[in-house]
Amino acid sequence: MPRKPFPARTNAPEGHVKATFTQRAWGPRRTLLCCFVLDDGYPFRLSTFPRKDYAPYQSGPSFRYARTGERYRLEIGRSQTGLPTFLTAERIDG
Repeated sequence: MPRKPFPARTNAPEGHVKATFTQRAWGPRRTLLCCFVLDDGYPFRLSTFPRKDYAPYQSGPSFRYARTGERYRLEIGRSQTGLPTFLTAERIDG
């Protein structure tokens, strides 16, 4: 099976969104890159870091254990440099 392409780094939507987890990969400096897709097919990725056990910055589960196809309610902000900031995640049941 061919590997899925990774979405661009800075194209994550801002605010509260519902999205499906599609894949993860290790990035530079032990960063875990988490890929999602919105219901309309829009792909994006967010970074998690070891200092938070690969969980969002404010609250949420560790994405080391996320499974493909899981649905989440996400909150995404922007850093001072304009990059996406993964603030919160809540798993949506069903």
